Amino acid sequence: MEPALAVDLVAHSTILKEAKIEIGVLVGDDDSSTISANVKKVLWSMSKNHLELKKNAIIHLHRCFTYAVAQNKNDKDAMKETIKQIVDHSFNNHQRCGDWCNFERDKENYNHSMIPGGLKNLALYEDLSKFFNKLAENVDKFVTASSSQPNENLNAIIVSKAPKSRFYGLTASLHHRVALAIASKNLGNRCLIEVLLELKLTPGPNMNAYVDER
Repeated sequence: MEPALAVDLVAHSTILKEAKIEIGVLVGDDDSSTISANVKKVLWSMSKNHLELKKNAIIHLHRCFTYAVAQNKNDKDAMKETIKQIVDHSFNNHQRCGDWCNFERDKENYNHSMIPGGLKNLALYEDLSKFFNKLAENVDKFVTASSSQPNENLNAIIVSKAPKSRFYGLTASLHHRVALAIASKNLGNRCLIEVLLELKLTPGPNMNAYVDER
């Protein structure tokens, strides 16, 4: 219900239309940060059935995935292909690797820093291939490499100014509380100084010290 409501509010917002603001991408719970964290969880779960999938191998595979997403932002085909290359690359098959792989630069001396010698187990290869191929087929969910964390951070700031435990909906202070939260997000606590200066007031030493600490 919440995702549908959010889309409806944004898609039919008269405020955004009047300001001639167009929303290109709406980031939800399946953002790149969430998917990246889930990739690591799946790999750790998979390690219970594969002794070769140790900590360093998980770090290596996860790092390859996050690199593929970051380096191919907004390029669906390139991101998809790079993610599909990760498993073969980790098993020392570099025929399909792109420019990101250093094997072609020094074939004789190349070795994986995190997994010297590369991975070997065929059963692990099959399971990893299925997993990363599935990720590749779902790149639409994270091809923008966007994250909802900035929004979650803003929500936390608003809640700190207008706690949910108290009802401010019908009070005159609500708009000021939300405005302060937005200013804090955009300018940091320096906004407190800016407000005082706008009101022709001089910030005291305690206020300056408070802002400097943050």
